[in-house]
Amino acid sequence: MSLWSRSSSPKSKPVKVNTMPPELLEENLASLGRMFLISTISLTLAFFGMIWFPSNNPQPSLFGLDWGNMLRYLIVPVGATVLVIMAGARFLQDVYALEGYGQAVNYILSSLFGFPAYPVLVIDDGEPKLKENEVNPLLIFGGPGTILIQPGNAVMFRGLRRRSRHGITSSVFLRRFETIGMIADLEDQEDVIDALKAVTKDGILIEVKGIKYRYRVISNKPKSLDDPYPFLETELDRLAYNISTREQGQPTWRAYIRQSISTYIKEQVNIFTIDDLTAPRTDEKSPWMDIHKFLTKIENIPNISSVGTEIIWVDLGHIHIEPEIVDESRIGFWATDWVGSAEAKMAYATGKRLAYQDQARAEAQAELIMSIAHSLEGINFSASSSENVRKIFLARTAEIINSLNIENNPGMVKNDNNGNR
Repeated sequence: MSLWSRSSSPKSKPVKVNTMPPELLEENLASLGRMFLISTISLTLAFFGMIWFPSNNPQPSLFGLDWGNMLRYLIVPVGATVLVIMAGARFLQDVYALEGYGQAVNYILSSLFGFPAYPVLVIDDGEPKLKENEVNPLLIFGGPGTILIQPGNAVMFRGLRRRSRHGITSSVFLRRFETIGMIADLEDQEDVIDALKAVTKDGILIEVKGIKYRYRVISNKPKSLDDPYPFLETELDRLAYNISTREQGQPTWRAYIRQSISTYIKEQVNIFTIDDLTAPRTDEKSPWMDIHKFLTKIENIPNISSVGTEIIWVDLGHIHIEPEIVDESRIGFWATDWVGSAEAKMAYATGKRLAYQDQARAEAQAELIMSIAHSLEGINFSASSSENVRKIFLARTAEIINSLNIENNPGMVKNDNNGNR
């Protein structure tokens, strides 16, 4: 079943060719001119061949000329014309990788002389209508030929180097070297994304199912009975030229919009947590409504508006979650918080311990300096230096022995200045 949306109101009557387009008239006149030119050149060469190279057994007829001998000299120009047509057809078959040689021959003949009849192609539902196994030369070579554009369709045509014109609900005759550049269905289009995987702000994988959306070519006015298919030619040009080509080739309009919608929904889902999406804490807060408003504003979706398309509405469907995945994710997040808090406390305690160690080391060094200073108080610096060094060494040794004695015998009491214990 096709996902393309069709209007409930019936379409207008199919396009019929009632009058000859001016382009077709010009092409017919050009074909007649080419036929006349080739015939004139061939007959002229044959006539002068008859005059310059008469037959040994002339058989004069009308005006005393040997017209039967003249037919011999038509072989060269007619044969040259046939060879040129065959060589051109072979070239087209090679360049366009055609399966049949007759397709190329028919195109050459119709382009030169207008027979067989010019090919006709019908455009409807945003695509060319072809029979089974049909190959239309207008889709391969381009014009000359007739394009019947049914109501609700618009076509942009290209020349060799630039856009040539637009057509809507009409019969268009393609000029020589003119091709179909873009076909757009002007009806409101509808598509469905069955399932889309996205990640929430808190890192939980969810699946959004049943996403429906409608879109159309940007127009500058609403639909009406007088103009049921409004569109802007500039937007149709953007649709034709702004869809980027990827490794697999240029995607269709439908495929490009589907990918862009999927990308925007993933980005918007990533803004909210799983609780915000599944159970908003306030009635005023609706993440789905926020996403809907975001996608229906042209300025928020540059990838879509850049191809001449606007989103009419979006139905984001429903969220499908796996309870096991949610539980594992929540436990992992909680464990991360707990481990982080424990590591922070441990780091704080380790820092304080190192700080106390540095403080104790500094105090010990200060006490050492003070003890040395006290030990120097009873020394006579006027005596010899060797005697002073000896006294300092003995005093310091006594201090150390005394401190070690107290540390090893904590129950002993140090003598005071009066000799009491």
